[in-house]
Amino acid sequence: MTNKSLQALRVYIVFIAFTFYVGSIQAQSSSPKKPSQTTSKKSEVMKTVKVEVKGMSCQEGCANGLDATFKKVPGVITSKTSFDNSLSEITFDPSIITEKEIVAVIQKRGFEAKLLNSPKK
Repeated sequence: MTNKSLQALRVYIVFIAFTFYVGSIQAQSSSPKKPSQTTSKKSEVMKTVKVEVKGMSCQEGCANGLDATFKKVPGVITSKTSFDNSLSEITFDPSIITEKEIVAVIQKRGFEAKLLNSPKK
């Protein structure tokens, strides 16, 4: 094979790999992450908990990063973390994830976590 054919083959392989990569990302983003439920049923199973989060040094990387992590956690509906008051408010489906598992997610990110209230519907 000539250098031009090898170069063309390499470009083709990179193109195919990139195409598969983009396709897998699109498939992941279009697939539903949470089981579909009616609105009334969602309100029955969702709970919200407030967690004190210690060890954050900024809003951008720490608090927003924690919220980005929770977007990937099955069972977590919403998460709002504030660096200013060291709080994270998480709405979740207790049939999928527990309070202990939520605390473990925060601790795995390197922060201290303490539940401030029991979940409410």
